[in-house]
Amino acid sequence: MTRSALFTVAVDEYIQHHRKDDVTQKLNEVYAAEDSSLDPVVASLQAASLPKEDW
Repeated sequence: MTRSALFTVAVDEYIQHHRKDDVTQKLNEVYAAEDSSLDPVVASLQAASLPKEDW
């Protein structure tokens, strides 16, 4: 079994096992109370790290 196939099986089994845990609902509850915006400095650094392209 390839590493990719193993990873796929592992993720699938994890999702099947935790589906009933309402992960999305729990994350939504967390992000409803917490600021999830990207720090402006980090956003600027990310933009600066992208290669320059001619449009």
